[in-house]
Amino acid sequence: MAPERGTARETPPQVPATPEPGPEAGVFEVRTGHQIVTRGGLGVPHFLQTDEAWSGRLLGETATIGDAGSAIVCVAMVLAFYGRDVDPAVLDEWLDSEGGYLGDTVRFDVALACRQDDQTAELSMVQEVTADAEGEEFLLTMLAERVFAGAPTILQVSRSGDRSLHHVVVVGLDDQGRPLINDPSNPSANGSENPEDAEAGLFTATAGYRIEKLIPHAHDEDG
Repeated sequence: MAPERGTARETPPQVPATPEPGPEAGVFEVRTGHQIVTRGGLGVPHFLQTDEAWSGRLLGETATIGDAGSAIVCVAMVLAFYGRDVDPAVLDEWLDSEGGYLGDTVRFDVALACRQDDQTAELSMVQEVTADAEGEEFLLTMLAERVFAGAPTILQVSRSGDRSLHHVVVVGLDDQGRPLINDPSNPSANGSENPEDAEAGLFTATAGYRIEKLIPHAHDEDG
């Protein structure tokens, strides 16, 4: 069952100026003014927690993917983007076999190794960055830089209504430089395919998301 949504935040934070494309430019596309992260012309796939193929699978010890699996579904989106033959069910099976849960919490370092081979980019965790420590504006700047480097990014967010924690994947920037997301709890929030939809905007979605933590990865194309 998808989490209940709150109301859109009334005053989004000021978004820093979008950085100029760096030497990695060319790994994103411009669609009607939106910057979308792509690889081989394909954006980040949109997996949903409520998909019957995996929604009932148990996360670690108690919760299911459908109830509390936003993190694992977001990791699966990122892995599939980099060419891994992975969906949330495959990833959950891997985590079960490799000690990839602490209780119901995903170990991101273990998750990123799922179905790694010589033909796919090697992914590794880098230090998480919190809004409490660095401020939301700093995280927004980091997200913009990562979009221009062609890297989707997992965010931990909270909802304005109940402050419950959730995860989404930043897949681009809108025409005002604000993050676009794939949200595993919302079928309408597919920023890769429908960037014009308000639900695909981190700060325009009805859930009223606020950034809590950036969970970045590094990738090595030589894998």
